[in-house]
Amino acid sequence: MSIQELEGKRHLIWDDSTNEEYLARVQQLAKEKAKEIIMLAELEAEGLRATARHEGYQEGLVQAQAELDQHTQAMWRSSSPSSVPRERPSSRAAVRTSWP
Repeated sequence: MSIQELEGKRHLIWDDSTNEEYLARVQQLAKEKAKEIIMLAELEAEGLRATARHEGYQEGLVQAQAELDQHTQAMWRSSSPSSVPRERPSSRAAVRTSWP
């Protein structure tokens, strides 16, 4: 006799076989619910990972741009016309004549 058949009766006779069927049914429902919860948690975790990757990437770009700007400004401040090495005219002419 199945649980469905027993549920239709007014007076339920609860014995070992009924108990086993009930426990099997509860275990099956629990397994299905657990699978559903795990699937939803995995989907949420993947969404969080994707968001974190995107935010981390964006933060990395902002930080890299800031470092580049800081380095470029430092180079411009440290360079002056007197600190730029000048070539001697003779070496420039030698290079020009050596090219085909």
